[in-house]
Amino acid sequence: MVVPDSTLAKHQPKFKPSQECILPAPSAPLSDSQTATLDSLRNHIHTTVAKTDSQRRWADDPCLLRYLKARKWSLQDSKQAVQDTMTWREQYKPDVIDKHSIWTE
Repeated sequence: MVVPDSTLAKHQPKFKPSQECILPAPSAPLSDSQTATLDSLRNHIHTTVAKTDSQRRWADDPCLLRYLKARKWSLQDSKQAVQDTMTWREQYKPDVIDKHSIWTE
């Protein structure tokens, strides 16, 4: 069945979002201590926790920054949280889920 164009027009947005709504706000530059904390976390994760290249790619700087910010820049808390997440990701493998393994409840 073909839907007439006039019906489609009702479902189009009535406004165009401004550029500020589309782009994320630029992040503030990191202080020297924050940069040092990020470097320490990255070195720890990439050398002792991450076992594969895939895990190292997952634990990129934006990802590690989210953990640090969520834990108020506590290095120890962030290390534990990233390690727990990697353990969970190893167990449940969310990156290899395909549509055939998902069912509705």
